[in-house]
Amino acid sequence: MLRILRFILTVLFFGLLFSSCALHPPTSEEVVFGTAPFPQTGPPKLSSANMAIARNLYSRELAGRYSTPTGGGYRELESAWMGHYSILGMTFRRGPHTGIGLSLGALGVGAGLDFTTRLGSSFFLTTAVNASLNMEIILQRKIWGSNGEGITLGGFYRRDHLAVYGSGEALFSLGEPFGINVLGLRSGVQMQGTTFRLRGFMGFGLESVRNTPVLLTGITIGWARKLRQKPPRDPNKNKPRRI
Repeated sequence: MLRILRFILTVLFFGLLFSSCALHPPTSEEVVFGTAPFPQTGPPKLSSANMAIARNLYSRELAGRYSTPTGGGYRELESAWMGHYSILGMTFRRGPHTGIGLSLGALGVGAGLDFTTRLGSSFFLTTAVNASLNMEIILQRKIWGSNGEGITLGGFYRRDHLAVYGSGEALFSLGEPFGINVLGLRSGVQMQGTTFRLRGFMGFGLESVRNTPVLLTGITIGWARKLRQKPPRDPNKNKPRRI
């Protein structure tokens, strides 16, 4: 009992420490890499549970261009809008090429949804949105790897919200956040073990108005569910035996 309590307190601590409003890494992205087939009829089935962490790196120039100088210089970007930590994410699958992702964020902060589906024979479209109205659209394809593993390459459009603070101002006591648009290239990689998946991504883009660089990184550790396939029905079962 004491061990369980310690685990719960640890999760709550890190949830509060890393809680933020940034967009989560899409959990449904596992569909792009291909895994064991899931039923194409009935409601979506749980495919995996995971934890994730992501970080968005913006240049200091971005904060300066979106705010006016203060006494000590330009304002700084608030870090709470630049990272994401998810203590629980889930992926639901319906068929081999469609997935729905749910990320609870850190204690509900930064919670979001995402959806991935195949377009044509090679490309996959992923959309993601969270409670802070950050959103992302990713178009990518798998360029190398076997079933369940590999490397992807594609492009993305992202709508993020940021906030700034100046010297003498307390963190989290800010005005309304402002939105930015980012366009760029993105690559993902996934490795798969017997019961787990390790997936990471890196994206590089430019903020569309000020043309300042943005670097996006993230990693997801997932525990895959083994779907038990029903054995084929025996046509001779329950038939009376001839004497």
